[in-house]
Amino acid sequence: MVGSGGELYVIDLLDEGFGNYGDPWYDFKTFGEKENAYFSTGFVCGYFNGEPPQAFWDVLTYYIVTAALTSIVWMKYHKPKELPETISWNERNAQALKEGRSPLMKWYLSNFYIQLTMQ
Repeated sequence: MVGSGGELYVIDLLDEGFGNYGDPWYDFKTFGEKENAYFSTGFVCGYFNGEPPQAFWDVLTYYIVTAALTSIVWMKYHKPKELPETISWNERNAQALKEGRSPLMKWYLSNFYIQLTMQ
């Protein structure tokens, strides 16, 4: 990333301590959840050099669904104090999916990239 003064920054998304290699989109599954919507949207648009494709949101939604059970079990054994927050996160995501909404789209600012490039 380039800062306002022209400084270069490298951002490395958390790999959850597993040291995994795999689909880089997986790292976005919780991105933006507690972050600034403008930063998160800009980060995703920067990754794709524009608006992300629908496939990105579909794959991320799949990752959220598949991570639901494993996240609960992992927290139970590794960070039990954070288990209630994880269960709550999964419940909110399940409700969004039940309503036909992607749990990820709540923080993404549509057309933000277009607005930036027009300035």
